[in-house]
Amino acid sequence: VLWALPVEGTPIAVSTVPASGKVDIALGAPSEVLFSKVSRLAVSFEANAQTTAPSGPYVISGHCVKLW
Repeated sequence: VLWALPVEGTPIAVSTVPASGKVDIALGAPSEVLFSKVSRLAVSFEANAQTTAPSGPYVISGHCVKLW
């Protein structure tokens, strides 16, 4: 699961991601709105794709930045 990690508050599940290849993610609002207070993105392995919180450690994480 791809998580948005806001500066304050709990992680937000953005989408499931495949084990390999690539995926296009349709967001429910403009990225400027959804990620305006998000400082990092992270991925965790989850047994249930509908989870509301990560069940274990993140396997990868990085800064969330706007590129244009």
